[in-house]
Amino acid sequence: MRFWVLLFCLIFSLSTTAQYSSFYRMDTLLSEQVNPQFSVINQAGTKLLFTSSVDSQLYFYDFNTTVIQQFTNGTKTVGASCWSPDDEAIVFVTHPERQLKQQFFAGESRFLIPERAIKANAPQFNHEGNLLMFIGQRQSQQHTHIYTYDFKYDNLNQLTRNVVAENPRWSPTDKLISFNTKDGLVTKIVLLNWYGAVYKEIKSDSLNLIDANWADSDYKMIYVGYNERRHYLISSRLNGEGFSVLLESKFPLSNPIWIPNSEKVLVTCTNYAGERIILKLNLDEQTTFEDILFKILQE
Repeated sequence: MRFWVLLFCLIFSLSTTAQYSSFYRMDTLLSEQVNPQFSVINQAGTKLLFTSSVDSQLYFYDFNTTVIQQFTNGTKTVGASCWSPDDEAIVFVTHPERQLKQQFFAGESRFLIPERAIKANAPQFNHEGNLLMFIGQRQSQQHTHIYTYDFKYDNLNQLTRNVVAENPRWSPTDKLISFNTKDGLVTKIVLLNWYGAVYKEIKSDSLNLIDANWADSDYKMIYVGYNERRHYLISSRLNGEGFSVLLESKFPLSNPIWIPNSEKVLVTCTNYAGERIILKLNLDEQTTFEDILFKILQE
């Protein structure tokens, strides 16, 4: 009887782990009960801000206490949000107006660039805090572009012109900006200089590449590649060397994040029912199928 119990456990484990494949130890950070999306980590690497698809409210996850705390109360949000460089404020996008709102932890709040007739999404401060980058669309425009807003000079600058830009990210030195856009039948990653000139493109003939994010330097990135069958979490250097698949999944992956000053990566996984979880990969802790099998046989 014990043999059949062990065999059932083994088969169940194989069918479960077959959804993901990685050489690194993997934990579930947030489950489908909160259905997290658009997560972003603070500069200190201690808290994760995310939007719950259940109620469109912003929440914090504390890495030290593992406690989830609600941040907004009633004001619905849409799309991604961001931390200020000093971790003293949050900028999020209101729904349905799609306006940028800055909320300070001290209690003060204000709308940013309210006089500009532009719908915004995906805000992100540069590391100095003088520029706010976001995806924007004016009433006269057919699709979205990348904009930066200069707080000191009250200047709004459009960086992209003839492409539909998505998921912009500042590099750690603020010298480069990454985003993804369509190129024929596939999606590629484009790197801009901070003033808008194209620096480099990362593309594949067999994979769509999206959601690029940066490690602790301007020379290493993580991003998602996918085709009709599988999704991959990929790490590489800008020169094309050091290419590595960190995670393979049959479910869609999105929004990879390096935890600052660590060898840990977060990534969102969405099942076919639209339920999301956030996985944490510990890149300094490798595991193998033999480890999983040994653990099952020991229980």
